Amino acid sequence: MALSHHFLRAGVPMDSIMRDYELANFDDFSITGFPLPTDQYPQKIRLIDLFEEHLKIKMKTVHHTPVEKIIKFFVSMIADCPDVATVNNRLVPEELSAAAWGQKQFTDQSQASLILHRVTPKNLLKRKEIFQKLFCQQSLARRHLPNEWLIVDVDMSGLPVNPGTGTYEGASLGFMQKEKGKAYKLTCSYTEGEFGEAFGALFDPGVAHCATKLVNLLLNIEKRVGSPPSFLAKYRVHIQPLLTQAKILEDRARNREEKAFHARKHKRRSILERKSKRLYVRAGLLQEEANRTLKTSQSFDALRQHNPRRLILVRGDAGLGTIEDVMLLTELGYDFLLKGYSPHTARVLAKEVTENQWIRFNPALFVAELGIIKLPGCPYPVRVILGRIRLLNLKFFNTCT
Repeated sequence: MALSHHFLRAGVPMDSIMRDYELANFDDFSITGFPLPTDQYPQKIRLIDLFEEHLKIKMKTVHHTPVEKIIKFFVSMIADCPDVATVNNRLVPEELSAAAWGQKQFTDQSQASLILHRVTPKNLLKRKEIFQKLFCQQSLARRHLPNEWLIVDVDMSGLPVNPGTGTYEGASLGFMQKEKGKAYKLTCSYTEGEFGEAFGALFDPGVAHCATKLVNLLLNIEKRVGSPPSFLAKYRVHIQPLLTQAKILEDRARNREEKAFHARKHKRRSILERKSKRLYVRAGLLQEEANRTLKTSQSFDALRQHNPRRLILVRGDAGLGTIEDVMLLTELGYDFLLKGYSPHTARVLAKEVTENQWIRFNPALFVAELGIIKLPGCPYPVRVILGRIRLLNLKFFNTCT
């Protein structure tokens, strides 16, 4: 009877339940007890219709269509299934919930696993298009006033796997706060409060670091809710110096090659050839960085040509507080609040703070504002506040423009 309790709390009349799902008796109630109003919402937003219209998976239908098998994965997350193997015990007996999704019964584990191997990259792109379409229609964050800061949090979490098995594809050793072993990393962008919702997530092996994920997070944020009112001139300014330096290194490499060709001694020739090879490698890396920067710039340009403009403030912890990420956010026009990545920088800055500059923020924390300054390695001024508890922590604040 757990499910009827959920229905009553959700304010759904029992006679309506009986009518909608044509229950013959009370023996068909949910085993797991997760609320059916959650199942009814996809019907309201036409999720199933969109899947059937756009998601074409090459797989024959016997008892369940490919879309019904995909739907099963969404329901398994609602039912808190920890893995695919759990669906046989937790979902297959769920006839009431299956009816809410237009099915007589959910497919079993074997068919659910099979559909995963039939999904193509094209199918994944279609799924992203469906999600984007629904997000534009239903998003709360998109209703936020564009001239007020929309605060977007970005964070990475570890997802440990069973250490006794090696069957988790792509899992790798990585740092997590409490557990050691193989894991995945999930990097999310989301809002809280009245407009709270998740914008999407990046799924990586456990070795991934959130500092390398900021570009993709920002692209996802802009795709979902809009772009900051800024141009990309500051970001693109790095491209030409990289190409120029790459050309200089290539010229030096060719010069070494020519000298090696005319060298009489074998030892001298070998040294020049090694130097030439190293110079070519360095030039190649610079060209790759320039191409990567250009490609990123073009991706943001494509979004900002059509996107609505809004004030966006990005918040993140120390993993995103590197000088490189501070520069990236500044050049892309974002306001931000980040905890600094380097404790060493905080200690160096704290040496210049007198004792009477520390202000008690709460019983455990003292803060000292340094104002708008330039940090080592960062060409842009940022507002810096130091925090002192037991260790020194550094925080960055972007200046308001």
